[in-house]
Amino acid sequence: MKQKKINVVIAIFFILSMSMVFSFPLVSNAASKETAVNKSIKAYFSAMKELNTKKMNEYIYRKKDRFSSSTQMKKESPNMYKYIKKYNKKISFKVQSTKVKGNTAKVKVKVKYVNSEPVAGMYLWIVVADVLNGVDTDAEDYIDKAWKRAEKAALDEIGKLEMKSKTITINMIKDKNKWKIKKMPASLVNIAMADIGDSLEAVTKEME
Repeated sequence: MKQKKINVVIAIFFILSMSMVFSFPLVSNAASKETAVNKSIKAYFSAMKELNTKKMNEYIYRKKDRFSSSTQMKKESPNMYKYIKKYNKKISFKVQSTKVKGNTAKVKVKVKYVNSEPVAGMYLWIVVADVLNGVDTDAEDYIDKAWKRAEKAALDEIGKLEMKSKTITINMIKDKNKWKIKKMPASLVNIAMADIGDSLEAVTKEME
């Protein structure tokens, strides 16, 4: 009887050990996919911090979502380029969760980035004042120069710009062995451009 019980215990142990052996590759494969997805996310954000649009675009799936050349931006809007580059360096991020399903994945990332509302608010007041004073606001380099004036005025008034945070869900897709952002969230585009877009929209609504 004892021998029979021992045999049963050995059989159960064997079944459990074999199930662990066969399930391990599945668990390992899932973990490997998560690691690969997170690697692409980190590479994208690292490129964003440097405003390296060429590198950023390598992790963006749709062509229409890709950024124009940072070299072109630097040439056409040097002051705004410097502003974005300066504050993008301050971006920090943390992957909160990664869920992989086949060749797609969903990643939640908490991002800290600059709050550009003080500069955007100052920019709008400068534009209004210039229009009233007959300044040529249609000049090709007007916006770029006005933004520089706005940044200086804002920093003179408040000292420094604060940071704010947002949790973003990023959908990823595997394309030719590389995980890429399937569709760029508007909030992620805004962060890449130093919060200028959302800040201008916010202060414009406040002024209405």
